[in-house]
Amino acid sequence: MRKNRHLPPREKAIQLALTVATWSSVLALAAVFGELLLGALPALSSISIIDFFTGTVWNPSHPIYPLYGILPLFVGTMMVSFGARSSPSPSDWDARSGWPSSPAPG
Repeated sequence: MRKNRHLPPREKAIQLALTVATWSSVLALAAVFGELLLGALPALSSISIIDFFTGTVWNPSHPIYPLYGILPLFVGTMMVSFGARSSPSPSDWDARSGWPSSPAPG
């Protein structure tokens, strides 16, 4: 935290509160990431990284040979994302004409 001795006490308190909120969110995010990583280590140690990124089947519950191919999940996510981005939302439509509104000039 940058020390600024010329701030009024109220602004110093706000600055301290924001700093505490920032660091607590960073620590919470690190804890979640660590928990996910620890939970995934058994699966990650049993498959190769190439099979993980290029595999075309996601079936982690198979009793003998679980498959962890993430390619179909990635492609599906991209298709949904691009489809949602390409279709206008209700806020894009002009209520009078029924057509997508044009951006305001300048």
